[in-house]
Amino acid sequence: MALGIDVGGSKILAVKLGNGEIVRRWKITTRSGIVLKSLKDIIADAGENFIGIGLPGYVRNGVCVKCPHVPELDGKNVKEYLGNVVVMNDCTAMAYGEYVLRNEKYETLLLVALGTGVGSGFVYQGRPYVGRGSALELGHLKGFSDRPCQCGKRGCLETVLGGRYVDVKGMYERAKSGDEKAIKFFENYG
Repeated sequence: MALGIDVGGSKILAVKLGNGEIVRRWKITTRSGIVLKSLKDIIADAGENFIGIGLPGYVRNGVCVKCPHVPELDGKNVKEYLGNVVVMNDCTAMAYGEYVLRNEKYETLLLVALGTGVGSGFVYQGRPYVGRGSALELGHLKGFSDRPCQCGKRGCLETVLGGRYVDVKGMYERAKSGDEKAIKFFENYG
């Protein structure tokens, strides 16, 4: 059995796996100030020893160096706090999961994820690419807008694509009704 946890800017998702099947799920709203406690509670409830956690930020050796959408984790040694866990950037973990689910068929795989922010993960020669902990943070490339970003800088790509900044569902409804601005938004968003 294993436990996988995905920490996001709006929710924490977890699944307990046994024999290749999901045997239990958790979904908790991400609440500032209790994220680490929530993770500890899920781990205790699951009772598993093999645990992987994906965090939406820069992760180096179990330390969450910077986590723009979950600032509670900034500078925290998550591995030390939670015990025997594997911790990595959420999109890096997702990319590696896709690599494995595709039967390790491709030597190189790039994943781009649109969620609260914009993230990406990369698998090269069958290994997740982690760089120095902030590898492939495409959402924080600059020059896309004048808006302030959650990371503390301005003009990041995620300020025009991330769910924290763009009401995609609302724009979708408007586009379905024929709203020209919403249709143009999706042409640019795509």
